[in-house]
Amino acid sequence: MLVYMVGMLGVGAYISQRARESEEMFWVADRFLGTYGGAFAIFAVLGSTSTVLGAAGLAYSLGIPVMAMVALGFALQFPILGYIILNPMVKGGYLTLGDFFKRRGGRDSTVAVYSILTAVFMASYVIPQFVATGLLGQRVLGITPTQAIILTGIVIVLYAAFGGMWAITWTDIIQGVLMIILPALLAIVAIVNAGGPVALIRAGVDANPSMATSAWTAPSVLGLALTWAWFSMGNPQSMLRVFTFKGDESGRRSLLFASIFAGIAVIIAIIVALVAAAAVPNGLENADRAFLVAMDALFPSVFRGVAIAALFAAAMSTTDSLLITASSAICHDVYKGIYNPDAPETRVTRYGSLTILILGAVTVLVAITPGLPLISILTGIAGGAIISAFSGPVVLALHWRTVTSHGMTAGMILGAGVYTALFLFGNLPPLSPILVGVPTSFLGTALVSVLTENEETGATVAT
Repeated sequence: MLVYMVGMLGVGAYISQRARESEEMFWVADRFLGTYGGAFAIFAVLGSTSTVLGAAGLAYSLGIPVMAMVALGFALQFPILGYIILNPMVKGGYLTLGDFFKRRGGRDSTVAVYSILTAVFMASYVIPQFVATGLLGQRVLGITPTQAIILTGIVIVLYAAFGGMWAITWTDIIQGVLMIILPALLAIVAIVNAGGPVALIRAGVDANPSMATSAWTAPSVLGLALTWAWFSMGNPQSMLRVFTFKGDESGRRSLLFASIFAGIAVIIAIIVALVAAAAVPNGLENADRAFLVAMDALFPSVFRGVAIAALFAAAMSTTDSLLITASSAICHDVYKGIYNPDAPETRVTRYGSLTILILGAVTVLVAITPGLPLISILTGIAGGAIISAFSGPVVLALHWRTVTSHGMTAGMILGAGVYTALFLFGNLPPLSPILVGVPTSFLGTALVSVLTENEETGATVAT
């Protein structure tokens, strides 16, 4: 595992000089991604630790029916991105989602609101990724979770800060391959060892009967599934990855392959949860350890370090993209886009590196706070806030010419505000506030755009 981490640092160091030559290089890696590299990269970015580590814990604690809905939502997000968002975004030649809002007629206030929300939500989404590395470091390196989070944070932040999107993209491709191949190998060994899939299901459910039922109410299950399905609709992190594709056709093919990877990943998570249940009949104290328990039960020691690399890959691939997305909102969209439009590109990329370092330090400090919930639930909370803020403004701005700057701003504020208020004070089932937050984002954008249509001159978007 340490070799793997050193290798990631090496990639960042090797690419660092070239990566900061221009904003095109630093933010979107000179748009070099093709079909196959793009498939692994975007799967790694959008999959996160929830795909490998958290999903197994979710299946164990909440039941296989819940995971069936997660599988549907996770697999659907890639076609949704490919057929609703991709084409105009790639053809527009944007560097960030803030560029899109500005070209679409957004005023500085719209870009500022977008940037603030992006920085806050992206940073929040980083936290569960670091939490996962704490569990892994404790298990493999024999160090405390706090020490593991700090160690991993240093590695991720350094290669992201100095290598930019160039380093992030190459490491994401490697990490995406690991996230598919190694868990798949674990699942195959599990099925063979159990004597077939039916025997495995029987053994797991007999040991943990609650896995055959849903531990959540329908609104919570639907909210979790839709969080995954809608996650790419306006998610700034998804957009930044889309901007690295060579073209819309290769990008669409990448997303279709990634959708297949997503379905396979959730099936693997269910298999892993069944193995963990059978291996520990008395029950797991921490459901997020299901993957580690299955790995110990099935893999010889020589393969465990390699398998752990896949788990670290899941955390690292998402975290690096989240950090650079937040940095782009602050440095490109606010500093250059609003405050200093004439700033040299090398200065903007230098500030981008510094911002990644600062954000990384802050999120590591939060991640070492005890008492955080299950990884997949924490990811879902942050994901719901992101979707509720941006889905309406992005989708309507792409496909409805009447959208105004005031409308986009209102959609962001209302969507995020309603979701946050319901989450904190609504006393609703877990993750169900998204069922209100997303419609509010669309309705707020549309209504305010209609009311302010005569006050603004709209702009067009590439089609």
